[in-house]
Amino acid sequence: MSYTGKNIDLSKYDKYGKNVELKSEVIELGAIDDLQNKFKVIAAKAPKLKDQIVKLANKLSGVANDLGKLKSDFVKLQAMAKELGADSVENTAKILAETTGNFSSDWGKAATNISNAAKTI
Repeated sequence: MSYTGKNIDLSKYDKYGKNVELKSEVIELGAIDDLQNKFKVIAAKAPKLKDQIVKLANKLSGVANDLGKLKSDFVKLQAMAKELGADSVENTAKILAETTGNFSSDWGKAATNISNAAKTI
């Protein structure tokens, strides 16, 4: 970025013909260029990170789905144990079905939230 010039008030020049205010503006413009370049470098990292976040959210969603399937297996085991009168197995399967279902739900919600957050990048 270069100084495009403003209407320069000659009364601002010192006795040597230098304009201190102008020097300060040139320095500030150089600083702005430096900061803009740093911003571009940093901002260029975002799309790569977004891709990684989306992939991780998809993997987490897959884990949530797998846990949902496992919950179904525990529910089936619970029903079989009840039919056989195996109270201990039935109770354990019930607890595991509930726990697995909770994890599946929570991780599924987390995956959705992470995926939605990545969309804003």
